[in-house]
Amino acid sequence: MKKVISILFSVISLSSFGSFLFEPYLGYTKGAIGYTKSNSPGFNGDYGFELNGISYGGKLGIRYSQFVGGIDYSAGKREMKFDFAPGSGIEVPIDSSEYNSRELGVFLGFHHQEYRIWGTYYFDYSLEASNGGVGNVGDEYSGKGFGVGLGGKVIPFISVNVELKILKIEERNDAGTGEVITYPTANISDYYVNEILVTVSFPFEI
Repeated sequence: MKKVISILFSVISLSSFGSFLFEPYLGYTKGAIGYTKSNSPGFNGDYGFELNGISYGGKLGIRYSQFVGGIDYSAGKREMKFDFAPGSGIEVPIDSSEYNSRELGVFLGFHHQEYRIWGTYYFDYSLEASNGGVGNVGDEYSGKGFGVGLGGKVIPFISVNVELKILKIEERNDAGTGEVITYPTANISDYYVNEILVTVSFPFEI
């Protein structure tokens, strides 16, 4: 929270050097989450799950000439479904489960009259189990990663955007025991989340 407040004060203090940007958005995320299991005879290999759902959030930043930077916050709902396992005989004890998502990052981009491109560093990414799945309701997975996006205005004040996100899961907080598990472990490595986010946004500049 202190990091967020610090960034907000920085954005506000820099607003005198350019225009103030506020851009709420709504969209759909299609993605995947997976990991590699080792040191588990009969179960070693790659596991994958679909991770899809709605996302909503906004950007807050400063535009100076054609450059823009600031913070990006989003939340949403994710449905996780089993996709693949290393062998046909392996049963994964999950059919479908639900998670609450949260993503917070800082972005830097280039805005043209009709299009814009940007990159984002997500320093706070989390998935919290809300229903079903392996483990307990309240289990939280967290990590970091990067995103790169491209958008274009269809009419003034409305933009259609696509962003690719590549993230790594670094920790799991077990809601049942309070234990924090740090990845990679002796059995699980390469814990990743890949997402494609398609949004409609409403950029305003003051």
